[in-house]
Amino acid sequence: MQVTAAPIPEDELTRQIAEVTAHFAPRRFAVYQVQRDTEGQATDFVVLGWGMEIADGAGDDYVELFGMPDAQGVRTRGQFRTAESASHVLGGNRQVEFRWIDTESD
Repeated sequence: MQVTAAPIPEDELTRQIAEVTAHFAPRRFAVYQVQRDTEGQATDFVVLGWGMEIADGAGDDYVELFGMPDAQGVRTRGQFRTAESASHVLGGNRQVEFRWIDTESD
């Protein structure tokens, strides 16, 4: 026997879609390196990559990282448990930082 779900009115469907997609939308961040002179003053910066923290709805959030091309044109891409671990991998032996672009959702 097949169970048929009750129809959802279009306005209710629109409301539910907006609520769920707003709640589970990826949270974005940037990984960057600040360049400093010999006195430690910032002289420039470079964005090394962009990431998204993705809530899968089951409590197993993860991070997708998309690196900018390096000198050879190679891009680093991967899945990580945290933005910190993604930044560490992308930075290699360089000192890098990351900055959240979006605020944390409720």
